[in-house]
Amino acid sequence: EIRIATRLNPLEYIEYERMGTPFILKDRDFVTHVKVVPQVANGIVDIVSHSEDRAELPPTSYVRGEVHLVSFHLTAQPGGKSTRIVAEFQVDPKGVIPKWIVNLYQRSWPWHVFQAIRRQAAKSDIGAPEGFESLIGELVKAEQPARAPKKVKRKKRRKLF
Repeated sequence: EIRIATRLNPLEYIEYERMGTPFILKDRDFVTHVKVVPQVANGIVDIVSHSEDRAELPPTSYVRGEVHLVSFHLTAQPGGKSTRIVAEFQVDPKGVIPKWIVNLYQRSWPWHVFQAIRRQAAKSDIGAPEGFESLIGELVKAEQPARAPKKVKRKKRRKLF
């Protein structure tokens, strides 16, 4: 379960995420402050998040994990047909989980996340997430090459002499 709990402004929100775990462990939940930082002229979008305590999302019966940093750096590639994504993930799931299990999960996390991104990107019926329509419109408009002004055809002048 992932949901926007509170929208602070069009590019900043509080997100709640609950992660199921194997039956021998308690599920984890996370409350994060997410900020989207667009650099439209450069075709870059940074998405950065970290844990934040919020009164409207008090601790639950799950183990509350801590997000030190999760960041995605997206850069439009020339031609507008692809995006380069660099991700960083520093999370402490808290609780009593052996470090080797945490490391095993984190080792496979990038592959799973990027496969999920590829599956989403391949869908033809995906629209802009609520609240991000204008940002995506600006990025698409900035990516389109500027059109050269049309040349005005001039009539050839007859030589008088």
